[in-house]
Order: sequence, then C-alpha cells, then structure tokens
Amino acid sequence: MEFLKKNYEKIVLGVVLLGLTVAVGLLPVIISSKRAKLKELSETLTNHKIKELPPLDLAMHEAALQRLQTPFRLNLTFNHNLFNPVAWIKGPDNRPVKVVAGLPTGPEALEITAIKPLRLWLNFDSLSGSSYLIGYTNQAATKARERTGEKAVSLGNNNKGDLFSLVGAHGEGDKLEIILTLNDDGEQASVGPGKSYSRIQGYAADLKYNASSSKVWRDQRVGNNLVFGDGQYNIVAITETNVIVESKQNAKKTTINFKAPTETR
Repeated sequence: MEFLKKNYEKIVLGVVLLGLTVAVGLLPVIISSKRAKLKELSETLTNHKIKELPPLDLAMHEAALQRLQTPFRLNLTFNHNLFNPVAWIKGPDNRPVKVVAGLPTGPEALEITAIKPLRLWLNFDSLSGSSYLIGYTNQAATKARERTGEKAVSLGNNNKGDLFSLVGAHGEGDKLEIILTLNDDGEQASVGPGKSYSRIQGYAADLKYNASSSKVWRDQRVGNNLVFGDGQYNIVAITETNVIVESKQNAKKTTINFKAPTETR
C-alpha cells in the first residue's frame, strides 16, 4: 500500500499512456472503417439507379402529320346544301318527296334487281264421262287464287275466257292423249296419264327506285301498279331482259333494261 501511495501518480500516468497507445493503434482501423462507410454512402448517392421513363405517346401527333399529307379540299359543287339546295317534289299522294342530288328521277330511276320466269303446268287428273279434268298451275296469274286449280273440259263446252280449251282426244287408258289449246296465243298442248305440259308463261321482276332507298318492290307482274317520284305507273310488259312501265298521267311508256350481275370466278 505504501508503494501505491508513493507511486499512484506514476501508475495513473502509465494507464493513461497505455490507453492512448491503444487508441493510437486502433485509429487507422477506425479511419479505414469510416472511410469505407463514406465511400459506400457516396457511391449510393452518386450511382443511384434511375427508373426509366415510359415511352411517349405520339399517336395524336402522328395522326396530325398523316392528315397534313392529304390536305382537306373543300368541294362547293356537289353533295352539300349551301349552294345546291335539296329539291323536293310533290308525290301522287301529295306528300313531299326528296330528290337525291346526282340521281335521275321518274321511271328512269327504276332499276331491275332480278327477273325470274313464271311457268305454266298442265296435267291430266281424271276422266268423268265425256269431260276431262285438267289440273293447272299458272305462276303468271295476277291473282293468287287463280294460280292453281282444276278445270273440266269437253268438246263444245269451251269458254274463250278460260286459260285453255279442249281440241280433241284419242286413245284409251295409258295411251290416252288430250289435245288442248292455250287461249292466249293458240298454242297447242298435249297431256295424258303420266304426261304433263310446261312452258314459260311470263316473267316477274324485283324493282327498286334509286332516288329513294325505301322504294323496293318484290315479285312484280304485268298489271301491277307502282307509285314513286311524282307519279303512278303500270307495268305493261316484262320480258327476260326488260320491264316496260306506263305513266297513268300521260300514257308515256318507259323501258327499263335489266343489267344482269356479272359472275365472279
């Protein structure tokens, strides 16, 4: 104890010097550690990963450039109502009808979209005394109830207003042959058991009026009445190539030719 009392100052100074020596020895390690942390922090701040921006939407600008390639041209001559006002005409029912610019009016604006043949079939049904029962199908008849039926014909009992009349008959049983005359043109027809007669009796047409998209007629026949534009018209003839209409106002006839669609290969 006496030794400690006499030399405690030296002992304290030695401990302090020893601590300072250890601290000086650890100083490079501490500096190196701090330097590494500072470098890591510097790299984190200076080499920060930047998120890429989304691509720009240039669709609107590209569309504008495309429009500039084909500049707009103002047309003051057709298909507008500024200097070319729409014409209206009074129809046969006193209702106004719009005239489409650039399209013909009247019967010249009619177009045939289809023509189909209408056939006549005659066949022998049965024998009743001196009369022969003949069945017929006449697609060309104006009235639907007159397009099919049966008629009993016999010699001396013929009506010229009928579709056909009896000329004569010969043979018996399966050999029976009946000779008929078509009263419209005098052509003869032969029918019998298992033997029928057929011919084209007329034509029907599908029509449309180009000056109005709502005017369409299907299965039109001779004698039908059409109302369009500013008048009324009767169909007076239909062939495989044209339709003839007649105005009720002035009896003027107009022929509309059929432009058959071309076949595509």
